Amino acid sequence: MIDTIRPGLHRIEVPIPRSPLKAINSYVLTSEERSLVIDTGMRRPECEQALRAGLEELAVDFSTTDFFITHLHADHLGLVGELATETSRVYFNRPDGELIASGIQDPGVWYEPVIDRARKGDGPTLLEVKCIRWYGHFVGDPQKYRGKEAVEEAMKDDCLARYEELLLDQKVLTKANVDKIKKQVDDELAEAVDFARNSELPTVEELAEGLYV
Repeated sequence: MIDTIRPGLHRIEVPIPRSPLKAINSYVLTSEERSLVIDTGMRRPECEQALRAGLEELAVDFSTTDFFITHLHADHLGLVGELATETSRVYFNRPDGELIASGIQDPGVWYEPVIDRARKGDGPTLLEVKCIRWYGHFVGDPQKYRGKEAVEEAMKDDCLARYEELLLDQKVLTKANVDKIKKQVDDELAEAVDFARNSELPTVEELAEGLYV
């Protein structure tokens, strides 16, 4: 579905399969020279079909189309590798760009080839991102499969803490903003726990609802 907000500015609703969010908004700026697509949706056939249909309806020429990814979530950048051509430019916001590059001596070692691959239309690149679970698999897990030192070292390099520090340094956020966000998260978690504890047990028929299979 296309919604023309004003001449040259359009909104395409891109579905998010099996998600309570239902859809994201992809904004498209068009002009006689170039077009700009802001966010693309997930790399799923139904998402690509909806976005391509909207762009075709707007007569967007992919060879003169650039992309801006608002943030690094799969439902916002998933299709950029499918849609970007070798003449497209792909933009990220500065904090995300710096976060990607942080801790990497030469980002071009992997970053530039990934962009080149997307622009050539060779599809996405699989990035292996290794994460360390801070806590065990269950309450009381003795965690004999790893050492305490490895967990403590991982906590020192927490990506969320680094991102928070970066945003504070760049004055994108203030300490008050951070405290407010953390309180909102704590309140939502407390509400969810309270809801679960006060809800009836699910029936057998309901056990698989909301699960991605």
